[in-house]
Amino acid sequence: MNERSGDKPCVAAYFLRVPLIVRIVAVFVVVSACVATAAEGTERALAVPRGSLAGQTRTHPCLFVHPSLIADILRKTEDLAAIDRYVAAMYHRNTSNPLDVASIRRETEVLIDENHLEIERFRTYSMYIGINSYFNKNRLSTAYGRQYIQAILDQPVDFPRGVVTGRYPHGMEAHDGPPRGKLFALGALYDWLHADLDDNIKRAMRERILGLLDYIETTWRFYSEPLYSGGHSRLAHVHALVALLAIRDEIPSDEAGRRDRYQHYFDLIVRNWTQGYNPLQDWISIDGGYHMGWAYGTSYTCMTPYLAWEFATDEPSWFGDAQRNRVYWYLYGLRHDKTQSSHRSMGYYDPYPYSGDVWAAVYTNDFQGLGVLACALLFDNPHAKWLFNRLDDSSVSYWELLYRHFDEDEGDAPSELPLSRHFRHAGYVIMRDSWDFNENVLVTFKSTSFFSVNHHHRDQNAFTIFYKGPLAIDSGAYGACGGYGSEHWWNYYTRSVAHNTILVYDPDERFTLWGETYSNDGGQLLVVGKTNPQTLDDVREGGTNHLIGIDRFEDHGDYTYARGDATRSYSPHKMDRFTRSLVYLRAHSYVWPVILVYDDVQTTAPRFRTTYLLHSIREPAVENNRVTITIDDGADAANESRLFQETLLPSDAQIVKIGGAENGQAFFVADDGFGNPYNYDDQVNSSSTEYQRALREAGQWRVEVSARVQQRQSRFLNVLSVTDGADQYHPAQATYVGSTGVEGCVVQDNDGIQKTLVLFARQDGPLDEEISLSGVPSFNRLLVVGLPGELEYNVHVAGSALHLVQRQGGPFRSSVQGTLYFRVSALPSSVHME
Repeated sequence: MNERSGDKPCVAAYFLRVPLIVRIVAVFVVVSACVATAAEGTERALAVPRGSLAGQTRTHPCLFVHPSLIADILRKTEDLAAIDRYVAAMYHRNTSNPLDVASIRRETEVLIDENHLEIERFRTYSMYIGINSYFNKNRLSTAYGRQYIQAILDQPVDFPRGVVTGRYPHGMEAHDGPPRGKLFALGALYDWLHADLDDNIKRAMRERILGLLDYIETTWRFYSEPLYSGGHSRLAHVHALVALLAIRDEIPSDEAGRRDRYQHYFDLIVRNWTQGYNPLQDWISIDGGYHMGWAYGTSYTCMTPYLAWEFATDEPSWFGDAQRNRVYWYLYGLRHDKTQSSHRSMGYYDPYPYSGDVWAAVYTNDFQGLGVLACALLFDNPHAKWLFNRLDDSSVSYWELLYRHFDEDEGDAPSELPLSRHFRHAGYVIMRDSWDFNENVLVTFKSTSFFSVNHHHRDQNAFTIFYKGPLAIDSGAYGACGGYGSEHWWNYYTRSVAHNTILVYDPDERFTLWGETYSNDGGQLLVVGKTNPQTLDDVREGGTNHLIGIDRFEDHGDYTYARGDATRSYSPHKMDRFTRSLVYLRAHSYVWPVILVYDDVQTTAPRFRTTYLLHSIREPAVENNRVTITIDDGADAANESRLFQETLLPSDAQIVKIGGAENGQAFFVADDGFGNPYNYDDQVNSSSTEYQRALREAGQWRVEVSARVQQRQSRFLNVLSVTDGADQYHPAQATYVGSTGVEGCVVQDNDGIQKTLVLFARQDGPLDEEISLSGVPSFNRLLVVGLPGELEYNVHVAGSALHLVQRQGGPFRSSVQGTLYFRVSALPSSVHME
């Protein structure tokens, strides 16, 4: 199926088991086929026209369920009982009498006052109350739902109003969430409680929905000026779609003015989805990932609109490759599988990387779990079933009630999947050495192929490393050090200085946006092209916001190789070229991997200092050219891991340690934009458990590696070994090897098993290299990366030199991604291709 097929995907067994009452109304043609995708283990669902009531009034509920799905949900008696108990404990607190309207009303009014601005309250309340009323026939929930609706209708359309904070385009209010939340709540309750609402209240709900749309559009212009890459405008479109679909079939009975207003918004919002959000977000997420990471990347790609469109309309499906592959974003990005609330209370780090703006990276069944469930339900994905079962947080979840229809032992473990995956346009390569989530070493390498401001950091060509705990981190905190638009956010957290990438400091560079001047961290531009891309053409090659990003990726059983080009992320006045090549060598540090990071940087003037960054939570130890970082798993101080970094290039490297809250340098930038040093810790807040967790992951230390003598051309080669924390483990031995056109090192495992020579080609042109092996330790494997793809080479040994020559008709051919990989049986007599 294409990214945007004109047909509906197969919805597991439910759309194949059409109830008798529906078959009486219409005749259905069911066509289904599955095409195996070996690399992913998914099944591509071909079109299956759903058994719908086209052209007729739809039976409610219809937003998130289908008649045959309803029948299966009704058979989940234990789950329904759990929902009933949960709702009674959480939402039926004042009375157990459905006729006690006064008590119910007092409780529901509190839920929409100025102290309850979180959007989740509207969404979760309406779904739990509505589902419990419909499926459990709970009259108390019905009464609460009716009074909740009435409480919303009795307040002005702009209540609660919230406050204006932060730096937002158009002076956007910080709390646009309540009107969006009320849209969702009214739509969901209109659907679930439809049979229990009289015509007058339904008419009033339809009018209020349109009034909320008017208010949102007038105040924030989300519908006429949408941000297609994600943001509050997308959430406003999600909730508007839910509300409009819920009332769609009864609008024709309303007076002409209301019909016209409805049609205006329906056409506008559907057009924005089909011509804006869907094309752009599908392109970004074609492999399942998103450039904002796992927090906002989940919020701004939520499955809700696709599900509502799928169930409530007969129009072409909005499900495609982006949604089909979403499970792999959550599978590959998983740092560990300790997802129970008890694990958090024990102190374990969150299970997903802190990439992009992150308030928390905890897994829940109702957040990331919905994406996993959708993959299981609509595409019958066996890995989605396995992952949901593995991560089930044991909470009472309305999405789980609706969409989990598989056994606890069902699904396929990822053991046959590749250990690395490239999420192409999102710009992530995720590498691991095992599918054992308790022992894997997870590396993320990020270089997105386009620029955007919203929740997207200036972190091109940055990497992180996690083993037991975060070893190499993205530093800074969201919320705990100030939220969106704070001084910490603008000057440190979203900037290159907070990430493991490269700085090029030009003292004359000015970082300005919307009339404000921000810190000169030496990093990537505040804006490339538009502040946020608006169309697919903006982000594709040739577009205003197109960068380059990851241009090489190869996964092999022994290694993963990726290269990112971040040149366009920096001002052209200081940067001519910045490419980073990363090689992940499995089982080269005892049983753990070694990561080689090779940077090729060329600036426009030698006076611009070029610096390599490595961030950590704990204070690193620096001895000569070695940096040592230690971390534990957060729950057991004795369960530690270590990261050793050995700097081979530049040959005159100097390593400076910066950080420590006690030193006033936790979030330090040497130039605040006006030539003064500043530590952006003004808004540190540890008042809540969530903030304390965020501050722990924020780190407060970094090392800066630079050459003592600055030149336009700078090359960095850092060898990072991961081990357990015991003193018996030492870093892998690394010996520099180089010539004019290639350079790298021999990596020797301390257990004597793995000895690999890794060479990085420094140019894309023809190679004719003589590489001296004098004084070089023996090696049993040779990996060359950065070559032109699919060209022929001679490789031979003469004396104490290795010759690597590009020659037509040569016996060895580079891969599509420009690599050569050999097993060496003996030197100097022979070099054999594996």
